[in-house]
Amino acid sequence: MFKLKYSLIFSLFLVFGVFLGDQLVLSQVEAETLLILNPNIAQYTMPCGNTTDNACPNIAVALSATNSTNIVLDLGNYTYTGPNNTNINLVNITLTVQGNPNAYATIDLAENGLLFSIMDSQQKHGDVVLTLQYLNIVNGTGFHGVYGGVIYITTNYSNTILLLENVVISNCNAYYGGVVSLQTTLNSYITFSNSTFTNNSGTFGSVFYTTNFCQVNISNSNIVGNQGNNGIIYVVNGAFKMNNVLIDSNVGGSSILKLSNNGNVIINNMTLTNNSVQRVVDPMGGGVMMLFQNFVQLLNSVISNNVGSAPISFNSISTLVIADTLISNNNASALGGAIALNQGELFVTNCVFASNYALQSGGAIYIFDAQTLKLTNTTFTGNSVGPDGSGSVLYIDNVEFNSFKGVTFSHNLINDSINPIFCDDSDIEINNITSDTDSLVSCSNGGRAGCKFTGNYDITEMSCPPEGRLSPGAIAGIIVGSIAGILLLVLIVYIIKKRHHNHHKYHSYH
Repeated sequence: MFKLKYSLIFSLFLVFGVFLGDQLVLSQVEAETLLILNPNIAQYTMPCGNTTDNACPNIAVALSATNSTNIVLDLGNYTYTGPNNTNINLVNITLTVQGNPNAYATIDLAENGLLFSIMDSQQKHGDVVLTLQYLNIVNGTGFHGVYGGVIYITTNYSNTILLLENVVISNCNAYYGGVVSLQTTLNSYITFSNSTFTNNSGTFGSVFYTTNFCQVNISNSNIVGNQGNNGIIYVVNGAFKMNNVLIDSNVGGSSILKLSNNGNVIINNMTLTNNSVQRVVDPMGGGVMMLFQNFVQLLNSVISNNVGSAPISFNSISTLVIADTLISNNNASALGGAIALNQGELFVTNCVFASNYALQSGGAIYIFDAQTLKLTNTTFTGNSVGPDGSGSVLYIDNVEFNSFKGVTFSHNLINDSINPIFCDDSDIEINNITSDTDSLVSCSNGGRAGCKFTGNYDITEMSCPPEGRLSPGAIAGIIVGSIAGILLLVLIVYIIKKRHHNHHKYHSYH
């Protein structure tokens, strides 16, 4: 009995001790301070925001009404504008600004700058966690018109977490980052979720811009009808993830998505449609998706009806993986109706390339000076190039390893003259493919290396030009070279005889 009693007392002390420990830990995290705002309030006393009758009239006043560093501002479903709702700097704060989930609040920046800047100094700094929810934000023009139409982050001593969740942002503009601009060498985490970005503009990144390390996550969002000379999303030196995002009807100079030196890029369930970029002749100089020095996974997506340049331009020593994706009805001004790739590796699995067009070469894929092209269980149908182009489906030039397995080619032969595959200086292993034409491959002539094919398709053990036979260009070169050699030999003999004759003539005079 005594033993049971002491055991019960010890257990109570243990539970009570754990509870106290939890309370001690919780007490170290400041509780949220909720402040109510109403721009129509006529009379208020400080500190305001504690009741609906004593609501704060604007964001600046609400932030000055408390010394808390963990604040929630409830904007209701009202419209906020004016100088006390713009150009507010945040340091050392956790701030949530939220409207009504059923009827969003509106913040009209009225072309008077941005909503928030996050700028620190050695004297005044501290980490910032900023969340915007259930808001319509319009007409931002950024920090001096240059940085961040809505939010500008530039820190040297502080980390930043930014979450835009259930917001609609439109008609905002800045040179760098029409909505958000980030410039910091410290840790930054940027998340756009369940949001819409429309009709924003900027020279670099009309929705988001950074060239500093950060982690960017965009999910369940719409990026529609924005304009930017250098990308709608412009991320350099970060880590990038995108899931369930619609990117539609945007207009870019050289790109819509500009992703460079980001390590891993994971894009899942993206719909990239009806976007336009300028006509780019250099396949690596532009693209709807312009990917430079990234490892990229593109999964379960739809890429269609984009015009101007290759929908996917990949220039990297790393790898591009595309799986379970439809790429159709895209129109490239020069090379690569769907993909233009240089240097790295391309792995395509369970995809469909349909009715893509390139004016010059590679109606679906243009790949050159690369390491690997591997196509598995993929269909190419109705792809084409211009009348002077080559490779209505594939243009392969100097690719170290190529493998086609379970690939179908249909309706890609153009006027019985432009074959689906153009190949030079590459070896290709072809197994278990289906083609509606025997004129599947054409190769370079004129003394270039050509291609060799292995596998179980009809062109097994063929080379292009065939082994043991010379191309017409090579034969012509040999004939011309031989004639030139004979003429040179005749000239040399003539000169020698002439000199010999003159030598004897000279001695006869003496």
